[in-house]
Amino acid sequence: MLYDRLMHAVRHGLGIVRDVVAPGVPLKLWNQPHWELRGSVDATQLLRSLSIFEPATTLYLEGTAIAKEIEEFLQLHVEAGPYLPGRQVIWSTDTIRRFRLPASRVVLDGLARMAKSYAEPELFEFLFLYRESEAIVEYPDAFHDDSPMYVSGHVPDERVHRFADELGLRVSREGV
Repeated sequence: MLYDRLMHAVRHGLGIVRDVVAPGVPLKLWNQPHWELRGSVDATQLLRSLSIFEPATTLYLEGTAIAKEIEEFLQLHVEAGPYLPGRQVIWSTDTIRRFRLPASRVVLDGLARMAKSYAEPELFEFLFLYRESEAIVEYPDAFHDDSPMYVSGHVPDERVHRFADELGLRVSREGV
């Protein structure tokens, strides 16, 4: 709830213009035309449904409580290159782990299978899906009911609605 109020204030109440990125906010999509999806998200279904955004190329995950077995799986699939979303966890007493992975069926299906046995924070806390250097999906503070999932405004309406329907999420068009 606090997150929503802050983001609303930044977008609407503080006179921030669309091409200015708020300092310390590494997210890209909230500050341009985008879709916002809200509601409770099942991790297994989310990971299986992300393939709707093909030809997405890269999956970025970040967390502080990632389970050992999950981390081992992610390490098997890590790909070289920069972590484009930038650091998301601002402060933590735990080790912050970031993974750049191919957005492949092998990775998404493998994580989906494993998700059934773990609590969401043990999977990841932040999820990003990119096509090359373009953000397609940003899910900060993943799995918190008051945290929206952002989808690029470039993604066609029918694809966004199909994805939201699969996950049982509400959809709104923002920043237009």
